[in-house]
Amino acid sequence: VDDKAVVWVVPQTDMPRLTEVTAKCLECNEIESNVEVGCLYVARQGNTRVRVRVLKSLEDGTFYATIVDSGEVLICNGDSLFKASRALLHIPPLAVPLKLYGVKKAVGDIGEYIHEDITGPRLGLVTVMVLEENVTALPLPAHVLFAKSGSRCGGNLAFTMLSKGLVRVIT
Repeated sequence: VDDKAVVWVVPQTDMPRLTEVTAKCLECNEIESNVEVGCLYVARQGNTRVRVRVLKSLEDGTFYATIVDSGEVLICNGDSLFKASRALLHIPPLAVPLKLYGVKKAVGDIGEYIHEDITGPRLGLVTVMVLEENVTALPLPAHVLFAKSGSRCGGNLAFTMLSKGLVRVIT
């Protein structure tokens, strides 16, 4: 879940491709000398590397970016951005942005309130139900159901976020 209350999911069928992308990112070693907003790069994140799209250049020389294969936000230094290989540029982003249907953000900085119980690996596998056909813009309007206590559809993410006061019902 990002700071605009957009939920990012990676289809289960793309998980093998995610492993391939991660391996190809490790091969990118040429530091990008001319970082441009809107472009795709490979960024160092700890001991690994990920594909990022730079969204904004910050005043202190760092860059605000999103990881295109998970939807996570990242602040990175220019010296940790590498040129993406041609092969990586031809693989579309794996994370799909979703707008929780019927709710909108209710707090200023939702990132302060997001906890592990409603995001990341603890949420586990989710079932996504896109509510409109032939949608041409992202994020997709959807319900996101997640497993809870072994149940296949144990909870609704929008309802869970609503009960925590993070979103409110659109009236």
